Amino acid sequence: MSKATLQLTYTLTLELPAALETVPEADLAKTLDGLLGNAVHQGLRAVVGKRLAGAGVRVTQMKHQVALELPRRAVGTVVPKERLVAAAPHLTDAELADVEASIGNLPFLAEEELHKRIRARALKRVNEVRLVPVKVVAEKSNGERFEGAAALNITHGALFFPEELRSLRFKANAPVQIYLPDVETPLVGVYRGSTLGGPVVEIPIEKLAPYRDQLLAAWQANQKA
Repeated sequence: MSKATLQLTYTLTLELPAALETVPEADLAKTLDGLLGNAVHQGLRAVVGKRLAGAGVRVTQMKHQVALELPRRAVGTVVPKERLVAAAPHLTDAELADVEASIGNLPFLAEEELHKRIRARALKRVNEVRLVPVKVVAEKSNGERFEGAAALNITHGALFFPEELRSLRFKANAPVQIYLPDVETPLVGVYRGSTLGGPVVEIPIEKLAPYRDQLLAAWQANQKA
């Protein structure tokens, strides 16, 4: 007797109750599959086997796959938007919604673990350099004041200096003031030394979150320039 594989595809259009509208998208397919359970899957196999047996066909194995398509949910439907932004201030609302949809097992994630999960998924979604022009004020290694232009990579919280400033050295472990577009109060980064690419200044991602809207607007304007 020869072998054959038969694939049957059914598409169900569902109306979800309010209780399921806030289930993480990454978990919803599993939830619905669980509601169907063996009663549906094994029952289908029994019915199919019985129908095909009349032609002498025997079902030796049956597997099932569940795929779910949802309209894009508004960002913040499942995870508060401020928590998403705190871990990924470089993402647009549409990109944040994609990240939110990919995070499952929310009830079992501690706050720190959720932050790390969002950050990892955000960088998987967008890991490109997104630059915003900024002004930098700091103390040079010789004690002189420095004030000049640089670019802030809002994806990773790092400064990029123009080629003519790559030999620049700041005072060790000294604070570096970073003035964002249209923001009066500077962010404070820390100088960690220099490489061939210039001074290494760290700005924690969490510090960028309150200015996310201004940063994205500046980045998008920079893209069009």
